[in-house]
Amino acid sequence: MRFFTILIAVLLFSFDSTSLQAQDNITENVLIGKRVRRWLVHLPPSYNAENQYPLYINMHGFTSNGNQQLTYSKFNTIADERGAIVVYPNGVDKRWNSGITFGIETDIDDVAFLSMLIDRMVLLYNADPTRVYSMGYSAGGFMSYRMACERTNRIAAIGPVGASITNSTFETCDPARPFPIIAFNGTNDALTSYNGMAGNFPSIKDVMEFWSEKNGCNEIPDSTDLPNINVGDLCTVTKIEYKNCSDNVEQVLFRINSGGHTWPGTSVPGVGSTNQDISANEEIWNFCSQYVVPEAYRCEAPQNLEAILTTNNTYVFNWEEQEGTEFYNFALIDAENNIVFTDSITGNQFNIELTDPSLYRWSVASSCNTGYIAWAKAQTVESIPTSIKNKSADRLSIYPNPAQNEINISNHSSLNPRSLVVFDSYGRIQKSNVDMNSQNISIDISNLSAGAYFIQMDNYSGSFIKLP
Repeated sequence: MRFFTILIAVLLFSFDSTSLQAQDNITENVLIGKRVRRWLVHLPPSYNAENQYPLYINMHGFTSNGNQQLTYSKFNTIADERGAIVVYPNGVDKRWNSGITFGIETDIDDVAFLSMLIDRMVLLYNADPTRVYSMGYSAGGFMSYRMACERTNRIAAIGPVGASITNSTFETCDPARPFPIIAFNGTNDALTSYNGMAGNFPSIKDVMEFWSEKNGCNEIPDSTDLPNINVGDLCTVTKIEYKNCSDNVEQVLFRINSGGHTWPGTSVPGVGSTNQDISANEEIWNFCSQYVVPEAYRCEAPQNLEAILTTNNTYVFNWEEQEGTEFYNFALIDAENNIVFTDSITGNQFNIELTDPSLYRWSVASSCNTGYIAWAKAQTVESIPTSIKNKSADRLSIYPNPAQNEINISNHSSLNPRSLVVFDSYGRIQKSNVDMNSQNISIDISNLSAGAYFIQMDNYSGSFIKLP
């Protein structure tokens, strides 16, 4: 089964990316299972790959996408001024799985997806894992609340706008520590009702009281009416602060009186009145930038990473084990900034047989008992090959790959195949006893579903992607 673990990792974590350029909106995508997940990465003009940057995950609302959220929130402006990476992910079918919504329950694991996205931003762009913040509009804000509930120690604070918590998430929410929250809700919001919606989500008052209790704040919050600077926006702001919370955490709600389903401070119209007395971007930045994932909930990244070439092109990767670590995550990154291989290890050593030398980077992370993940800084490995194979099986050359109707297997002079089996990503046999000729092997894959598949032919193995 080790063989299949390696192949699945290679396929599911490969992606296409442009070169790193400050101020570029880099479009990335990854095949996860049978779905391609997409997002935009925005780097500040000051970007230097040697420096660490805070990371803001900015999620769109229902029926929207990452490009539209970039335009609507305009968060790039403040990120460029102050030096931060922003990632704008796309939800599947333009929605997020923040829990059961209007009776709709989905099997999309967006919590795992966003966790993987954090890992990628840390590995590829040197985002600071202690300064990761989740924010979002409407459904994106709902998803931020779920991340605070279920991945408390992967993010430092959240900033939901026009959002609440789905009942299913609300009923099971169990944050691992007191957690900083800054929220924005309009009293005239026609979509995320301030008073809640029976069977779907609680009132904003109930949400704030829930977090205040979890955070150990004063029972009665302080309320301050902010100056009505722009009378033409037809709404005002009351700042509600939950004070004296545990672990020096703050919890703040900006109640937009007569405000709609909108992003305060944006020039792009929303649903209802958009407040111009405050800027959600400024408030989110000023609030979130105070916080890091507390040291008490972190373990150290692996130390003294070392790659040793032994015999038969086998590389042995070593590192020092760290206390408070359940297991380690290993990653190999190619020269085009693709994560081409990843795996989880319980010890502090990993062996791979490699061919076709090239320049690669590699890293390993401590997966802490608290849920925090600490990646070591990626470093180069001389003569790292492009082909990864299990030590007990030789790799097949399969083309075209990806393919839609047919794949071919290149000739090996010593190959005299007796059996050939095609497995899906769950290890289930999809084809067997395929008619073979050692000089020319072709396989009809037109009746297979789109996704990742693996081939075992005697002592040879390979993998391919079936296109829709």
